[in-house]
Amino acid sequence: MELLFLLVDISLPPSVPSMEWQLLFTLLLGLWVLLEIFIGKLGLSAESIISDRGSALAVIITGVGAIALATGVRLRWFYPIGGDWVQWLGLLVMALGLLLRYGSIRWLGPMFTRFVQVLPDHKLVTNGPYSLVRHPAYTGLLVFFIGMGITLGDWLSLLFLIIIPAIGIIYRIKVEEQALLEAFGEEYKAYMRRVKGLVPFLF
Repeated sequence: MELLFLLVDISLPPSVPSMEWQLLFTLLLGLWVLLEIFIGKLGLSAESIISDRGSALAVIITGVGAIALATGVRLRWFYPIGGDWVQWLGLLVMALGLLLRYGSIRWLGPMFTRFVQVLPDHKLVTNGPYSLVRHPAYTGLLVFFIGMGITLGDWLSLLFLIIIPAIGIIYRIKVEEQALLEAFGEEYKAYMRRVKGLVPFLF
């Protein structure tokens, strides 16, 4: 927890030194860390066919790396996005991203796994948030990072928090979809044609 407060100290927008902002930012960041640790223990079965190819680790490395780089460059080069309201908007976007990510994971229930794997009784879930995009949990994670970039109030930080996590997430999606295509064949191909991957109606 001390590390989280340190991160807040070095990333505080100069115009928003309020304790309320610090508290909310720390709570959201801490909640994300705790939830990622929790879901890391879900769904791994010795009987599963595991074909992760390092994609879970790639998502973690790119996410943590993006946070480190975004806070670091903000100390050296600061290109402000806007006024105080922007940082509060960013906190809201972070919260919405968390809600979408973990709501989507909860919707999958026993079908969710941290590592890419096809369970023996695996069923393709295409309803709920999965009727809007094929990977709403990853959409939520990207929204969370975008919100963090906004709340840091710096254009370079925002750029790092969009591009770097996207690299890991896109790789993860490619690995995951290959496994799903092998498992579900034409059913998943039809789903891919019908529903976009990360952003409804766009891509």
